[in-house]
Amino acid sequence: MVVLFAVNLVAVAGLVSARRDAREAIRGQAKLETRTDARAFEVLLAQQHADLSFLARSQPLVGLGEEIPSGDPVARRWARLDVEASLLLFLQSSPAVARLEVGSGSSQLAAVAERRDGTPQLAAPGDPPPEIEGWLYASWPLGGGAGELRAWVDPAPLLATAGPGLVLHRDVAPEASEPSAAPPEDAEPVHSDMWVPPLAGWVERSAGTGAISGAVERLADRYRTTLLLNVALMPLSIVLGALTLRRVRRVARLETEREQETRLRALERQVQHADRLASLGRFAAGIAHEINNPLEGMANYLELLEDDLDGGREESARRWVPRLREGIDRAAGVVRQVLSFAEPGRGEAAPVDLAQVAQDALGFLGGHPDCQSVELELMAGEAVPLVGDAQTLGQLVLNLVLNACQAQGEEGKVEVLVRRDGDEAELVVRDRGPGFPEELRSSSFEPFRSSRGSLGLGLVVCQGIVTQHGGSIAARERDDGPGGEVRVRLPLGTDAARSDTGDAA
Repeated sequence: MVVLFAVNLVAVAGLVSARRDAREAIRGQAKLETRTDARAFEVLLAQQHADLSFLARSQPLVGLGEEIPSGDPVARRWARLDVEASLLLFLQSSPAVARLEVGSGSSQLAAVAERRDGTPQLAAPGDPPPEIEGWLYASWPLGGGAGELRAWVDPAPLLATAGPGLVLHRDVAPEASEPSAAPPEDAEPVHSDMWVPPLAGWVERSAGTGAISGAVERLADRYRTTLLLNVALMPLSIVLGALTLRRVRRVARLETEREQETRLRALERQVQHADRLASLGRFAAGIAHEINNPLEGMANYLELLEDDLDGGREESARRWVPRLREGIDRAAGVVRQVLSFAEPGRGEAAPVDLAQVAQDALGFLGGHPDCQSVELELMAGEAVPLVGDAQTLGQLVLNLVLNACQAQGEEGKVEVLVRRDGDEAELVVRDRGPGFPEELRSSSFEPFRSSRGSLGLGLVVCQGIVTQHGGSIAARERDDGPGGEVRVRLPLGTDAARSDTGDAA
């Protein structure tokens, strides 16, 4: 942009200097041409005067001095025709001559020819000559004293012949042989004493005759327009350049971000794979821990049973058998819960009390490591019966409460609200943890999305259970303080709920 602006400035300075030099050269050339044309005009005036002098000595006009018999009308008629023809031919060949008069002597023969509307014509001898300002006048005696030739000359055709655009300014002072006033700088004086009165004045070129000057001015105007367009386009060029640079930088940044995102996704996949393996390990450890408790009890009961059998105490040994069967049932219950976690829709729909399901789930979680230091509170004033699968609904409450316990750390409180709201049952699980921020709320129910490093399937399973029962589930921040809440709404016993649960089974 700076170079373009500098080039334009240099071009403008050169244009101004060239136009000034061109004007000086044109002025000098015009003055020289005007001087040459002025001399040519004087030469044409002299040539016109000489031609008229030659006409005065021509044979038809000189023959007027010869005696023409007055009684011979034919001879007089032919003499008159010769003179008139000579005058018309001269007017035809000399555009500057406006009027010619021939006056005879004793023969009383006279002829007049003048130019009317540019056409030579004869006039009556008695018609007075027109008084036209600017015409030149001169007279010549005819040979033999027969009369004289009088001529009026219009200088305009001679000026046009001498040079284009010439204008004659005459000095009107009487008896003046030189101009009484100084002509303009570009004018050229002219003088001719062959006319009456003698011609004195100057010639100059009219405005608009400088073709070269006009061309220079037009060129300057065009370049001025081009310069203005360049100046107007410079801001646009700067803006377009800035936008282009910005776009190039943005493309480069996007390419860099794309490469970084590609590498980040690869790392995320690796991390997710490691998280899944870790979650799977924690899940397997949890199953082993849950099964290990009844197995340890069964091992103790087996030792007692062996001791009684070795001591011959058969009746005492029989009392440990139900305890062993209870341990087996507990281990089988853990396995069934694992299967319900993997396939939550395997249960059958039946009348169930949601409040009792929630109470059983809280009782089961009372000994869980993540829930031992957390206060669990159930708020259920009355039974809330609905049609559903008790096992999967228990898994729903268990997962929601377990997530709430894990979100609060070692201490906190989880509130479980079960109530009836019209034709629907409502289950609300509240905690005092970090809650559900806006940026994580939309992805809370997506698989393998967890803020605690877990497998990220708990809420997904919960959403599947709620959907199979024809209900809805939503997560949000608590209204009464910090923490989050998950609100589940289930139909009490609609046909849709029955149908969905039966299809899932």
